[in-house]
Amino acid sequence: MRRVCERLLVSDLRLACRNSATSSAAISNHDATECPITSGGPVKCPAEAAAPAPQASRPFSAIPGPGQLSMVGLRDLRSSMRRFDETSIRGYFGALVDLHAMYGDVVRVEQGWGRGAVVHIFDPEDAKKVLMADGRQPHIVPLQETTQKYREMKGMNPGLGNLNGEEWYRLRSAVQQAMMRPQAVLQYLPFVNQVADDLIKHINGSLDKRGEADMRLISGRWALEAAGLTVFEKRLGAFDDNMKWADKLVAINREIFQLSAKLKFSAPFYKLVSTPKWRKMVELEDSFYAEAMTLIEEAIKKLKEKATAGSSENLRFASHLVNKDELSDSDVAVRFNF
Repeated sequence: MRRVCERLLVSDLRLACRNSATSSAAISNHDATECPITSGGPVKCPAEAAAPAPQASRPFSAIPGPGQLSMVGLRDLRSSMRRFDETSIRGYFGALVDLHAMYGDVVRVEQGWGRGAVVHIFDPEDAKKVLMADGRQPHIVPLQETTQKYREMKGMNPGLGNLNGEEWYRLRSAVQQAMMRPQAVLQYLPFVNQVADDLIKHINGSLDKRGEADMRLISGRWALEAAGLTVFEKRLGAFDDNMKWADKLVAINREIFQLSAKLKFSAPFYKLVSTPKWRKMVELEDSFYAEAMTLIEEAIKKLKEKATAGSSENLRFASHLVNKDELSDSDVAVRFNF
């Protein structure tokens, strides 16, 4: 800001000095004794004098928010204690809109039950500052607390989405080349296009008499098939031979997400005792991992058999991981799962 002000002021003074008829009047307004052209002296930025003094940092408790109400019933405070169901979870976005309208760009929500607070940042510039301050090892809130708890219970690696600190950095650094290089996108493009072409054929073959198709079901098959080719480097047959298997796996995954959301917005008793919903969650996760781990183990075995010594520069994602000496099989397996 100071440099901008100096440049503008110097330009004004140069113009004034060129015009002899007005130079004395113009320069007198800026104090001719400090003209950078005639004396080389400093120029004071007018905005500098008017700049407010920096405000002292305020405590975390000063961030506005609804206190212990959390996200429940912001749209209707009279029902703030109602039990969460699928309908109220779908109102989460509306609750965030209300939070912004009621409390501003930065809002603190106490989650209760010893779970601390969540701070919502609504201004993109503020979000930019938060992300830029992350540093070498950013703190990552678990993507799904239920998945984190399940993996801990089963003695599994938590995965990048549930790790922090040195362990997160170790795994993240190992896969960065395969994930972040612009050229990596070009490696997968032919495979993604192949699945996309098959998706179009599958949609055409799934049309009913009215020319309609169940895109929710089909999109699940497509996501599984695309992920299989990218991650496991093989076709899973979600569009044809293994369609029923694919539909089952997608349905299990959908149930996991829905139940995880319900547990997130309810009192966290499942962390203390085995509740019916938590037992259902474990059952679903067991079913999902039984299928996923079979694919993962087969992929690791196959890729290790064909792995060759040398540079891993042009290897695809799964092959790149398998060829990393610093990654164990369990590291690779959980990286496939996130």
